[in-house]
Amino acid sequence: MFPYYLAIGMSYELYWQGDPGLVRAYRKAEELRNEKRNQELWMQGMYIYEALCDVSVLIPRFSKKKIKPEPYTEKPYPLKVKKKKNKKMDEEKALMEKARRKMDTFATKINAMFANRKEVSKNG
Repeated sequence: MFPYYLAIGMSYELYWQGDPGLVRAYRKAEELRNEKRNQELWMQGMYIYEALCDVSVLIPRFSKKKIKPEPYTEKPYPLKVKKKKNKKMDEEKALMEKARRKMDTFATKINAMFANRKEVSKNG
């Protein structure tokens, strides 16, 4: 691991003779720098994407039919496995919430149908 810590700015003396807690601090600082850089690149990509989408309308002869551009991602790509798992869990939660809303709508319709039947049987 020594070359890694040299690459992120830790000196030879700090790595071998310094406080072991500094290793964790340097590693965390590197993760924060990478996340910040990832965010900056994501924003830059967003600007480029929007510019290309704006210009693409001016060049219709390159496509025979109108093609709707794909939307740009809403968040930067995760850098760590833990964040990838969290992203997958968020997507699964969103799907479950969508299914719950559909089920609620279905239950409301069924309840209304039974309520109408009861009214008809009371009146009829």
